[in-house]
Amino acid sequence: MNWKVRANLLRALAAMPGGHRVYVALQRQFGRFRDPKYIRRKLKRQAELARLAVEHGVQLEGAHVMELGTGWVPAMAFGFYLCGAKKVSTFDLNKYVFHESLKAVMLCITTDSGNQGIWADLVDSKTLYRRMVGVDSKNRDEYVLDIIPDYELDDFQFFNIEYIAPGDARNSGLAADSIDIHCSTNTFEHIPREDLLAILVEARRVLKPNGLAVHYADPTDHFAHADKTQSPVRFLNLTQRDIERYYRNRYTYQNLLFDDDYRELFDEAGLEIVDVKFKLDDRSLDALKTNPPTLSGFENRNVEQLSRRNLIYVARKRQ
Repeated sequence: MNWKVRANLLRALAAMPGGHRVYVALQRQFGRFRDPKYIRRKLKRQAELARLAVEHGVQLEGAHVMELGTGWVPAMAFGFYLCGAKKVSTFDLNKYVFHESLKAVMLCITTDSGNQGIWADLVDSKTLYRRMVGVDSKNRDEYVLDIIPDYELDDFQFFNIEYIAPGDARNSGLAADSIDIHCSTNTFEHIPREDLLAILVEARRVLKPNGLAVHYADPTDHFAHADKTQSPVRFLNLTQRDIERYYRNRYTYQNLLFDDDYRELFDEAGLEIVDVKFKLDDRSLDALKTNPPTLSGFENRNVEQLSRRNLIYVARKRQ
């Protein structure tokens, strides 16, 4: 779909009375959460973050995990459950998880035999199989997943998952020094800088002394994901007026922060980055060399840094 068509549709829904109900209805009808390939990518991302946590000394078995941004598909929460988390507290500003998306995740986990391989190096095979069988049995439980209405699915206790939505990750209410892993995927880029700083300050408060913040961010233009005619950094050549028009509503918000911005935020919050991973996107780099950024504030930014994507940060409390 042409990016402007999509952008204008979402902008209209964000502004119109009752638009959110329409937005949710469209997502329930056409959202990607039913696509097993999409869910599997989410599960693989969770395993990637879990693997990094283990590499830096965190035990998954018995861990208390705090997730930022549950989204439509609670794949991260289920992935950490399968990895042995004692509890997953997953926060979101909006309650987007509903029966269809919950069942889609559970079905994806239990129907694809290759999924065991996602966590093969993280969980004993017999233990993992037992947990996956448990997910399958709950997926078949009509009382749990078909009779209970959406608004009562606040706490998936049978999976050690606490779903907090609406919830404020800036002020979680969790005890200090209680969290082993503070994590998110594809969430950072949708949060204003000042709120993200407050979230990371809260992460420092709730993390155990040996706990880790492990986060994945995608700083590319999200409209370019569906419109392949557009460069992943196309928004850096728009006007500030266009940014306000297309990237500043509840459905399309992007903060236009990049790798160096995120590193600065971790430092301001009192978190020491111990590992960073990213991919240098050649298409973005070529686009920025051909058409240097014209958006105000980006004219003199390093184009190599602006071309980094698939950003992953591993950080701990600064001592």
